[in-house]
Amino acid sequence: MIKSTIKKLVAQYNTRDPIQLTRELDIHVIYNELGNIGGYCFYNNRIRCICVNSSAPKEYIPFIVAHELGHIFLHPDRNIPYLHHYTYANIGKIEREANTFAVELLVPDNEINFTKCVTLTSLSAEYGIPLNFIHLKQF
Repeated sequence: MIKSTIKKLVAQYNTRDPIQLTRELDIHVIYNELGNIGGYCFYNNRIRCICVNSSAPKEYIPFIVAHELGHIFLHPDRNIPYLHHYTYANIGKIEREANTFAVELLVPDNEINFTKCVTLTSLSAEYGIPLNFIHLKQF
């Protein structure tokens, strides 16, 4: 489901760049200090928004935005911040799906240069994905 969602998205908008996708989809991106939270998505008067931690390392911002796009496309009716803070819901699966969406969006199957990226560390650095999430790439 995740790969097919991304395939349709990329085919329709001709980009894998999460920042460009937010422009194409009219999703507002806001930068704000969020402590230890990378980002979150929300609706403001029916306008989709992504809030990104302004203190996040610049190389991880595409991953954060892609992760939040994952929530928008995979979990459109779920209020993740509410579930996390006010319920005992297990959101691990939801977060893992959003992380997988981000990795699959940012690391296209047919463009990986295995002569340049031979380790998970080099793959992580090449595509700006935190090392602890690169293993989610499905080959």
